[in-house]
Amino acid sequence: MRRRALTPTVASLTALFFLTGCSFGEKNDEDADQSRPSKALLVRAANPEPRTMERSLPMTARMMPQLEGEVTARVQGIRILELLNDVGERVSKGQPLVQLETIDLEHTVAETASAVTEAEQRIVEAGLAVKEVKAERVAHKSTIARKKQILDRLKKEGRGVAQDDVDAAQFDLDTEKAKQARFGLMIQKLEASETLASRAKRLAELKHEKALRELKYAVVLAPMNGVITERVAQVGQSTSVGMALFKLYDPSSLVARAKVAQHHLRHIREGQVVRFEGDAFPDIRFTAHIALIEPQVDQGNGMVAIRLKLDADATRKDAHNAAALNRPEYGSLLRRLLDGYTLKPGMFVSGQIVLEKKTDTLAVPRKAISYMRGQPYLYVVEKAKPEKPDDEGDEAKAPWRVKRLYFREGLAQSGWVEFKPVTPDKTLAAEALIVLVGQDRLRDGDPVRLERDQKTTDAAEATNGARSDEPKKD
Repeated sequence: MRRRALTPTVASLTALFFLTGCSFGEKNDEDADQSRPSKALLVRAANPEPRTMERSLPMTARMMPQLEGEVTARVQGIRILELLNDVGERVSKGQPLVQLETIDLEHTVAETASAVTEAEQRIVEAGLAVKEVKAERVAHKSTIARKKQILDRLKKEGRGVAQDDVDAAQFDLDTEKAKQARFGLMIQKLEASETLASRAKRLAELKHEKALRELKYAVVLAPMNGVITERVAQVGQSTSVGMALFKLYDPSSLVARAKVAQHHLRHIREGQVVRFEGDAFPDIRFTAHIALIEPQVDQGNGMVAIRLKLDADATRKDAHNAAALNRPEYGSLLRRLLDGYTLKPGMFVSGQIVLEKKTDTLAVPRKAISYMRGQPYLYVVEKAKPEKPDDEGDEAKAPWRVKRLYFREGLAQSGWVEFKPVTPDKTLAAEALIVLVGQDRLRDGDPVRLERDQKTTDAAEATNGARSDEPKKD
């Protein structure tokens, strides 16, 4: 097959394509200089700052007490006579809260005391009966001895005594011996009665002690230190099994319970600092720490519950709270904060779990950062070298120039980003100037003019002076 010859137009376009492709991305110094702006661009510059940077995890928590309880009456069917406290009052362990009616309880105490006395009397009577029978048995032994002497005498007389008399004497002796045996059985029976009377006395004493305790329980006491959150009972109401009179909680046991996803478990640990705020006190930033990471993961949503313990002293010392705590409306807040009565059960709070903290780390404003294919970089302002010695004082001929500096982003917080050098030689000095506004029009090496700001000018002169003092390399 015969090939067609290329037309002049196609040949020209092909040659132009190859020439353009070979020269793409490669510009000589002359072209670069021609493409740069002939006039220095006005920019605003700022210094990086050593700051305290934190990496945190947002969370929402609900305040809940670890120690709470119900006040119940320990006696049933007794009418409530008086309620000594009400909702919101602080109570101490053992403090009287409720007075119950005591008439029936006092009657029970009197009845059980009488039963104890009666049991004691029965014990005394049983003891006397035992002594009486024992005395009769001792006296009866002499009768047996006399009967035995009569029988022995009759047997010695031999043929002169009728056999009927001997048999009668033997019968009398046997009768008395049988009677002596019955005395032993009577004593055992009376001693058993005495034992039963002693047991009856002990039972009566236990009932009396119970009656005394129930009379004592007529004054219902607080089971722990705390604050009353709810009053359930009413005056005149009768107590029943499991009936709650008051509900209270211990403010010192108050914790914030939050839930975090299970993949955050590798980042959190007990003792980590947590800062949170609540709608009730929007100007106060509370400081807490993780007191417990619960051992079980919720199978339904894969969340892990953690408990946060409020650190009142750290909250008081937080500089963020200094102005708010000095306000008149927050006059009693500090005292209640130290006592643990500021936050209430059921409150919802939101805050941050501090996962990582760095102090005095160099940070740059986020708006000074630009990106090239996902790689962050800054424009650092440097003093350009004048072409002639006479041009050093002429800003138009010896302007500032910018240098592109790539880096890695570290921690980010409140509009600031931690500066991490890509390589050890690509560092950023704390006194360096970085372009804050105007970097979208810049390229590496472009001349710039600094915005007339005394602070910026002083910083630039200090930076230039510091660099001029450095020893020159050969």
